[in-house]
Amino acid sequence: MLYQQSVVSDMRTLVSPIPGPGGWAAQATAAYKRRNKQGASGLQAQLASRLTSLTGGKVAAGSVWADDAGEMAMAKLDGHTFRLRGEELTLLRSCKYCGIPSFDSPSIRTVEDLGRALAWEPYCQACEPDDEDWSYSW
Repeated sequence: MLYQQSVVSDMRTLVSPIPGPGGWAAQATAAYKRRNKQGASGLQAQLASRLTSLTGGKVAAGSVWADDAGEMAMAKLDGHTFRLRGEELTLLRSCKYCGIPSFDSPSIRTVEDLGRALAWEPYCQACEPDDEDWSYSW
């Protein structure tokens, strides 16, 4: 009997309403938006910092964008587009022949990785050459 009362008491604590204006749903939504705003600005700063350390170039504040969820940031630097998702930095490239965009390079962690990503010329499925020696794969 004591066990059942304890569980019921714990359950009431778990499901008790959050006091304040708007109730629990409004407060949960507000907390999510606060976290995302902080996450987006932090991701922008992280991407700018990583690009600066890899390239030595200055990343303009207006050239870095982050989604509202704070899960992805993108930046333009000297005509190249970079994407940061979590800790993974990649370079976005287009198909060498037809220009279909958005092939992600493998993760860039070092200057050598950056050089490899810049030298990489991806092909989409429709444009892959038949020649056996074409491949410059990762």
